[in-house]
Amino acid sequence: MTSTTTEGIGRRLTVEYVLTYDDYQDSFRAHKPWHRTNIVAGMMACVVLVLVGALLLYLRASGFFPPDSVEARLGLGSGALAIGAFGAIVYVSQVVVLRNLFRRLAGAAEHTQVEISEEQITATSRATAVRIEWNRFVRAKESPGAFLLYCDADQYILVPKRAFRDNADVAAFRSLVGEKVRA
Repeated sequence: MTSTTTEGIGRRLTVEYVLTYDDYQDSFRAHKPWHRTNIVAGMMACVVLVLVGALLLYLRASGFFPPDSVEARLGLGSGALAIGAFGAIVYVSQVVVLRNLFRRLAGAAEHTQVEISEEQITATSRATAVRIEWNRFVRAKESPGAFLLYCDADQYILVPKRAFRDNADVAAFRSLVGEKVRA
């Protein structure tokens, strides 16, 4: 639900929403765009370690390495296999933990009303109310589905685009953010 009113010389825009799983996922991807690449690269490194470990174990079992070789004494194949498997578990658990967190957050999300004016943004839910003047925002990002307004490096207010009445309101908000948020 969106309403727009004109007050004095500026515009006042009010948007209402309940954050969803998709909102959290979209904002996280915008906040940390490299995270998915890190997960994929890490998983690929783990697969390579597992394959190298399995190859070394196979070569040792087939008698390729003499009994007194470095590989036989140190058990490099077993080590590579174990490290690769452990790394894969860590990377998969990161993805699972994030997805579960987004589901829990979305399940606990409250109806939020955000009032946007030339001077500030005021976000109000049943549990909290926050008023932030535009000059307190250090940067802003836009994702395909939302605006992220940063108060510092990791704290941001998430305003989903779907909360706006139409594309004209999205464009007006984008323009206001461009004018008001430094950097």
